[in-house]
Amino acid sequence: MTTPPTWITRGKSVRQLIAELQTFEDADLEARLSLDGGRSHRCISLVAKLDGHAVLANCEDEAAEAEEVEESSIARAPGVAIETASESDVPSLVRLLAVLFEQEAEFRPDPDANARGLRAILSAPSSGTILVARRAGDVVGMVVVLVTISTALGGEVALLEDLVVSPDARGAGIGGDLLRSAIAWARERGCLRITLLTDATNDVAQALYETHGFARSSMVPFRLALR
Repeated sequence: MTTPPTWITRGKSVRQLIAELQTFEDADLEARLSLDGGRSHRCISLVAKLDGHAVLANCEDEAAEAEEVEESSIARAPGVAIETASESDVPSLVRLLAVLFEQEAEFRPDPDANARGLRAILSAPSSGTILVARRAGDVVGMVVVLVTISTALGGEVALLEDLVVSPDARGAGIGGDLLRSAIAWARERGCLRITLLTDATNDVAQALYETHGFARSSMVPFRLALR
């Protein structure tokens, strides 16, 4: 059997791949995935860190096989479980919100207000849910999903907020696990749409959301503080 050339089998690092992609004149070209030397190709649905590798995955077959994914099968980061938060998690959640609000342009940490908001959600399950990523018993990430009514769609829709992962747990795919779990929760609830806001300069978060099917809206958010 002929041994294939080393350029075929040695693979590429993330750094090498980015350097090669940056040589393309059109940065808006859609990247595709091929397993037969380019004779056919499919879209890249997901970029994830799995088993020490950066994996480019096509998820079209999985999407076609099942419209809903059981939450227990979503988490991919090793040793991480995605669970519904409880009252005892509030101190950990407040610390995570402090990390998030320190990096957001419009907010500042307020532990007392943050704890009140978290407890208000936990005490009213019909309003939404708080999901946590738990590793070795510790809460290392969170996401909030709130539910309201859309007159345009004639049913419940979801607002996704406060997706944050502890700095020392980042890079393991936990953010993606939380996002997929939030989508699954909203779908099971019967929500017709998920909306979220992100800082205009947070390119990493925007790339994560776009990878999971979110599209930019032409709507412009406005705020009015009442107190």
